[in-house]
Amino acid sequence: FPSHFVSRLPDGRVAISNSESDNLWIVRDGLVGKGFSFESVSKPGSFICHRNYEGWVDSRLYSELYCYDSSFHVEAGLAGNGISLRSVNIPQRFLRHSGFNLWIHNSDGSDLFNKDSSFIFEQVHMAW
Repeated sequence: FPSHFVSRLPDGRVAISNSESDNLWIVRDGLVGKGFSFESVSKPGSFICHRNYEGWVDSRLYSELYCYDSSFHVEAGLAGNGISLRSVNIPQRFLRHSGFNLWIHNSDGSDLFNKDSSFIFEQVHMAW
């Protein structure tokens, strides 16, 4: 879905969407001290995290679990382009979209999984 963006939905879920709102992220050092975390521009202090294997944007908590759930290792895209995001605390799982929502899933090695877990990041310069 090259015309879709990783977006925060009104209910807090993270999904791919062709909406032009709630799809900008600040790349931060991983909240757990390794990897990277992704802070919502439209909801400062809130990060992409996984809860029950589902992708959410939640306000930052200072618990160890939240910091782990919000940290991802960036790897070469499994589809051969872009990047893939591997969970820091469940390293066999990658962030991927399924039914438009984001989840962390184990790779099954399929072409579909590889495409669904590969993302193209574009740098945007914000005028603050």
